[in-house]
Amino acid sequence: NYFRNKLDVNEVISIFKDLDVLNLPISDNNCLVIKEIINLKENRYFINNFFNNLKNNTNNYKAKINGMNFDVCISKSNYYQLEQLIISYIRLQTEKEFELFVYEKTQN
Repeated sequence: NYFRNKLDVNEVISIFKDLDVLNLPISDNNCLVIKEIINLKENRYFINNFFNNLKNNTNNYKAKINGMNFDVCISKSNYYQLEQLIISYIRLQTEKEFELFVYEKTQN
């Protein structure tokens, strides 16, 4: 429920900012050849794109670097790590809501 209705891109920006680095490979030919590995933790274009892919269950990751569009090549293991960060964040947010809910019920 939190993921579908409450999670917003600003929360994902915050989650990624807490990382030391978010080094991911980029490509200009649909990930056939990796151009370089770059830190995308503060790349707003990538984060917005990642968020939209996450919400729509798609995997067409893009970043804009120096005005140029690149494909971001996210492996299954990289995706899993990012997904786990977001799941941990959601778990923390929903724990607080759940505790408030339980506390209210015990007061009545």
